[in-house]
Amino acid sequence: MAKRKNLQAEANTIDTVEEKPEVKRKTVKPKPEKLNLKWLANEQLHQIIGLFCILISIFLTIAFISYLFTWKIDFDKVKNGWWSLLTDRDLKVENWLGKTGALSANSFFYNAFGLSSFLFVFILFLSGFKLVFRHALLPFGRTIRISLFTLLFVSIACGYIFKNTSLFLFTGGTFGFETSEWLQSTIGNAGTGLLLGFTLLTFSIITFKFKLKLPAIGEKIFNRKRKMLY
Repeated sequence: MAKRKNLQAEANTIDTVEEKPEVKRKTVKPKPEKLNLKWLANEQLHQIIGLFCILISIFLTIAFISYLFTWKIDFDKVKNGWWSLLTDRDLKVENWLGKTGALSANSFFYNAFGLSSFLFVFILFLSGFKLVFRHALLPFGRTIRISLFTLLFVSIACGYIFKNTSLFLFTGGTFGFETSEWLQSTIGNAGTGLLLGFTLLTFSIITFKFKLKLPAIGEKIFNRKRKMLY
């Protein structure tokens, strides 16, 4: 009898063990590897990029200044594009920095923003100086905002002022000329002039805290009228 009881007890324990639900093991997903971006904070890399920016700004400054004197001579040679000019050894340009200088200046002046392209050089130089020396020559964010506004405004204004003068048409570039033409077709010649004036005054008031005041003569006239009325 004792043996039977022992066998029954063993059977019951086996049944209870079999009835226990299996514990599911959690599968740990491998964590994605993070991109190693520490090299972006490398000071040496910053200085190399900064020096490159300064070099390009000096290069473009010389090319732009030369373009003001040589664009008439070089225009027929650069208008066909980079490939045709660079691959033709017989073609010579008068730009002080050769074919690359003539093509770069023409891309910025004639095909883009005209005289205000000098602001690209200015921004590039400030950026390079800040990367190399870790100091800003001017308040960086404010200077960038003012420069970008001036870039667009001067380009459109030159396109509007010199629209009928082929000699100075490059001063506004393609952007300035096309934008000015679109504005004149939309709101007319006078409307475009008024819009440009309003934009300039609004920007000056917001950015430089510019205040509109009457001249001294006007104030005297209004003061006299007030005294007469009151």
